Amino acid sequence: MKNGKMIDLLLEILNEKDGLFSDVTLNDSQDAIMVRFIDGDGYVLTIEHLENREELIRQWARENPVSLSMEFMMIYLIESEIIDRETGRGCMKEIAIRASELEEKYSGQWG
Repeated sequence: MKNGKMIDLLLEILNEKDGLFSDVTLNDSQDAIMVRFIDGDGYVLTIEHLENREELIRQWARENPVSLSMEFMMIYLIESEIIDRETGRGCMKEIAIRASELEEKYSGQWG
């Protein structure tokens, strides 16, 4: 489905629930819908077509920024031949297994 069709569908759905919203605005240049609820809370809904597993990667990045940074570091070390591929993959596997522990321990210290 193209972005335009998705935006039209979302606008149609939002307009059916007009009792919830004080304002629904379309920003064509950014493929975004700005929504303001009656209670004053506002949100921006961006419409972007995601290929393959991109949505899973984005979700992982939001939930696990520390482990994602560590995994990128491991990729760099492998590609720079500082460590061998087998060692790097072993470390990346351990990072993935311990992601929540790493987030709890180091969140806010990196980035």
